[in-house]
Amino acid sequence: MPDLADTYQAQLEKLADGTARAARRAANRRNVTRATRAANLAAIVQRGNAQALALAEAFTQRQLEHVSGRAVPAKGLLPTDDSDRLMKAARTILADPDPLARAERLAVAEVLHTAQGGVQESLTGKKRGRGGYLGWTRQIESDACRICRRWERGGRVWPPQHRMPRHFNCRCVQRLVVSDTQPKPVRTRKKT
Repeated sequence: MPDLADTYQAQLEKLADGTARAARRAANRRNVTRATRAANLAAIVQRGNAQALALAEAFTQRQLEHVSGRAVPAKGLLPTDDSDRLMKAARTILADPDPLARAERLAVAEVLHTAQGGVQESLTGKKRGRGGYLGWTRQIESDACRICRRWERGGRVWPPQHRMPRHFNCRCVQRLVVSDTQPKPVRTRKKT
């Protein structure tokens, strides 16, 4: 049976790629006005974001149930209405002479960013698992970049409230674990 984090990572990549294909088709339509194409592109990305948030929350709930051994209620995260921001991005992309690759990048980046934020939001307030301390490790994708490999830090267990660092188009996910020792608190830099 595949690991929960592996399954989530595969489903998230499938969702991101499907949203990117739909965004490319919307940007490539020539029988509609540019304003209609922008509205369609923004709607496709917004729908992908909503699906990514639902997927992230379901994954987090399932992993929490797996590591804690008891039922965990869903937080009920609602997608934010980013239609104005996405419309502006879609108009900017469609003004470019070659908008197809940019439309795909927007769709993938938005879906991945929303899903990773959804996992983090679902983890806030979770303190302890069964027989240990709840935390997470970074599960890197198969073809991870140098930045993600450095952020992996040899499988360090991070506290659940710590935000996972990510970059544009990062496909890494948080694997929830139960540790015998409490995860070390993260030092924050003082703002001057």
